[in-house]
Amino acid sequence: MIYPSVTPSPNTGATDFGPGFWLGLSALVVTIVAIPIAVVATRRWGNRRAVLTWATEAVSLIPDEGGDNLEVTYRDFPVKDPVLVTVALANKGPRDISSEMFDNGRPIHVHLAVPFYGVTKVQGNAKVLMSPALGAKAEEAVLTLSPFLIKRREGLVFSAIVSGQPTVRIEAPLVDTDVKQLVPPAPAQGVLVDVFSVIADVVGVFFTRRR
Repeated sequence: MIYPSVTPSPNTGATDFGPGFWLGLSALVVTIVAIPIAVVATRRWGNRRAVLTWATEAVSLIPDEGGDNLEVTYRDFPVKDPVLVTVALANKGPRDISSEMFDNGRPIHVHLAVPFYGVTKVQGNAKVLMSPALGAKAEEAVLTLSPFLIKRREGLVFSAIVSGQPTVRIEAPLVDTDVKQLVPPAPAQGVLVDVFSVIADVVGVFFTRRR
């Protein structure tokens, strides 16, 4: 290792800092400055993994008390223990989720695990959502989202009529993406809320393109 040379001055006794000293000092300063810059850059831009968040809520359409004489039908088919389930997916990460990030072109699967009757509402790119047939059994109640572009702070929300309380499970084969579930707060007792809006607010989905 080469150290900076320091030569005493014969006339004044003062230290004469040679070129090697200034070169070494410059390298030291650059190193000191570069370390915090690298740390900040890593924290801000180093982790560029996408983040797909999802949340779900299920609300019974017949109250526990006084619902013996009530019946809910879907397309004229009576639904036993009818439940409105809402599922929201949103890109909450630092980057867009492109269709190429779907591993080998595999779709996202949303498992409901209860008898399925039909989708009632979709907000977002409805063309990518494929649902099972009316009356599908629990093991067949799987909705599919084909590969599509999910821009940052955008997503998709859908609701469906099912029979019984669902156990929602999502398979998202996305590369370089963290998939996280969010649990929305429970609505106030005795108040029928717009679950669709609650889920959208919890996940923070923005369906209008950013300006």
